[in-house]
Order: sequence, then C-alpha cells, then structure tokens
Amino acid sequence: MSSRKRNQLENIRKIALIGFTGPNQAMLEYCFSSAVDCELVTASSAAIVIINGDQAHKDEEVQQLINEKYPVAHKLVISIRDLAWDGFTVLKKPHTSQDLLQSIRKFDISSLDAHSSPISNAEKRAGQQVSSEDVDVFRGGEYSKKRQGEALKQKLMRGNLTVSASDRLVKQIEIDIKEQEAELHANLEAEKREYKKALLAKKKALKIKELKHKKLELKKKQLLAEKAKKKKAKLEVEATPVATPINATPINTKASEHAISSVDELQRCGNAGDVNLNRSDERRSIFLNAEDSLLVKMREAVDLALKQEHPVEIEGLPGKMYFFPADNVFYSTFSDDFLNQLALTRFGYKELSLQTIEDFELEDKGKHLAEDAETLIWKVAIWTARGRLFNGMDPEKQLQLSIKPDFNRFLTLPNCEAISDVWVGHKVSALDVVKILDVPQRVVFSFMSGAYSLGWFQE
Repeated sequence: MSSRKRNQLENIRKIALIGFTGPNQAMLEYCFSSAVDCELVTASSAAIVIINGDQAHKDEEVQQLINEKYPVAHKLVISIRDLAWDGFTVLKKPHTSQDLLQSIRKFDISSLDAHSSPISNAEKRAGQQVSSEDVDVFRGGEYSKKRQGEALKQKLMRGNLTVSASDRLVKQIEIDIKEQEAELHANLEAEKREYKKALLAKKKALKIKELKHKKLELKKKQLLAEKAKKKKAKLEVEATPVATPINATPINTKASEHAISSVDELQRCGNAGDVNLNRSDERRSIFLNAEDSLLVKMREAVDLALKQEHPVEIEGLPGKMYFFPADNVFYSTFSDDFLNQLALTRFGYKELSLQTIEDFELEDKGKHLAEDAETLIWKVAIWTARGRLFNGMDPEKQLQLSIKPDFNRFLTLPNCEAISDVWVGHKVSALDVVKILDVPQRVVFSFMSGAYSLGWFQE
C-alpha cells in the first residue's frame, strides 16, 4: 500500500502551536495528547496551526506572518477578544477542551493533503490495481505486523506526551502554589515588622512623655524649694536688726559649680546646629573619622600596657607621653592647651607608634604632668569630637550608662549632670536625650563620644 493510502487510513490531524507559553501551552499539549486523532508536530509539518491571538505584536503583523509562512495550512486563532481575521477560524476564550477538539475536527484535512501532495496519473492507476501488499493487510503477514508495530509506537508516543504534559502542568501548579505561599509569608512577616515597629514607637513615645513629666515635676519641686528658701531668708532678714555695714562683701554670681565659659564650650562641643538625621547629607556632617588621631593611640597604649604589664610610650609626638598600667596613669610633658591642639591633629600613616618599655623607671616625675587614664581619655575624646560622633556610633541606638561619671574629676559639659542622670536611669538613644532635656545635639554627642571612648555604654 502506498504512503498516501496509509495516511488516509490513519487520518491523523497534525497540529502545531504558535505563540503559546507556560501553563497555556501545557494545557493545550495535554488536551491534544489525549485525542487519538490529533498529533502535535513542528509548524513546518502541520496541517493545522493554532495561533495565540493575544500576543504583544499587532494583529496585522501576526496575520501577515502566519499567512506567509503557512499559506496552505488550516488556521485556528484563540483569543479572549472578538477577532475577525480573514482566512482564520476564531475560538474565543473561555472554552473547553471539547470546544477546541470540535473546532479542529471541522477542518477538512483530506482536501489539504490533496492540495499539498498531488497524485500523478501513474499513481492513480497503480492505486486501482490490487497488489500483494494490499491483500497482505487483510490476511496478515509481514506488512500487517509492521503496521501493528507502528500503531503501537504511535500509541506509546502519545501516552508519553500525555504524561509529559500532565507532569509539566502539575509542576507549574506546584511552583505557582509555592510562589503564592512565599508571597503570603513575606506579606505576613512585613505586617509583623510594621506592628512591632509601631508598638516600639508607641512605647518610646510613652517613655519620653514619662521622662518629661518627671523632669517637670522635679523642676516644680526645685522651684517650690527655692521659693520656700527665699521666703525663709526674707523672714530672717526682717527679723534681724539692721546693722551699719562696714565693708561691702562681694557676691559670687556663678550660676553653677559646673558652669563653663563660651570659649570652653566651643572647644568641647563645637558650634554646629541641630541637623535632620533623616537627610543623608546632614547626617554625614555629624560623624568624624578618628583614625590616626591621638585618642586612638592612647586607647591602644592602654590595651597594650595592660596586656604586656609594662609601661608603654607613644612615640612620634613633639614631647613625651607614657602610660603606666600599675598606676593607671598617663605621664606627659604637655599642658592642656597643647594637648587640645594635639587632639585635633590628624597624624600621618604610622607617624605615631607604641613602644613597650621593660624595667623602666621615669626620672623626674615631678617634671611630667600626671593624670588618671580615664579622665585624660575622656578629656581628649571631648576635644577630638567637638560635638560630633565617631564613625561606628549610632545616635538612634538605645543605650544605657553602666556608671555615673563624677564631674568633680571629669571635664564638664553643659547639662552634663542632667544627661548622665537620664542615661544612667533609662535605656534611651542620644536623640531621646536631646528631646527629653531640650538641649542641643552637639552637647549630647560630645557626652556620648567621651562615654563611648571609655566603654561606659551597655545595650
């Protein structure tokens, strides 16, 4: 039997899919794999082409391209829109598998085969004659076995195609479910974070309000106490006989034992105004890189001396500076004014170095200025920072002082006692302290830099 007769007996509709992707293509493949009279092939071998009518290209371009590439093939376009393409059969979404198969089976593929593969007169005459092969189809034999083998092969191929399409569909569904679960989980976590953030902000606001209330109550008590004291003093004066004054006694008008001059405040806190930390350009202005500064070398000298249990000299300075771990004291030849200038100096790479000195006894200690390590590091840190923070510090981080400084020993700052009271009693950020005490940021930042250099903060 000729190849043409065998194709007519099979009557298989060869179909190609054009423009479909993902789940849509998998569903179509699954639909055709279960139809015994349909077979998916490449577009060049197809008698029927099914086109996705909802592509990104213009309708005219898609029609022209399909007509040029497949002029003799039957054309079925699937779209959610009401299309009217000349020479195309339209199947509108949504549709069922049965609707699709019915549309496919309406095409007359025998006329297409006759058009695409014309039969010569010799073939027609040969077809009218009964050959031994034709008889062999009905009586069995080698040809019949061959046809049975081909049929079995096609059946297995269609079965594999069905399994493959269904597997792809199941995998795609599983992927979609996992993506939806991941998105839902991410949204839930985001909502949790927002809720926690709002809760923390509310607690923080309540804490600040409580601290402000305590501050107002304290001021009120102080005012009442001062008023009572003045009233008592006035009554005592009125009750005391008036005496003729001999010499006028000068009155001490100093507002506080920790009051500092404007020059000292400039050296310790600078003169920068408050900044908006939400703006990156303003935020950068409050930070200082303390690398290659005297402060860093002093802290390194303390660590090295305590580790080696020997005195350490800081070399490279225009004078002498030693740290003795046994006494926890710095000895130097620098006055405070000169030390202030050294604190602001940026030294070159490896310009300063540390030298451990064993069996060393400092001669003429009386000629050297001695100062406790903590008070000197605090002082140099304040002078170095000048109202700024060192890199790595966070003005919005909740911290608490582990000790309360004694400002009879340490270099004072404006409102230093009030700042230490707030930070010792509560876990708050530097910005919280600014709001609670209504003081400039530069004052709190100087305090924070000094305490940070001595390791007084705990989280």
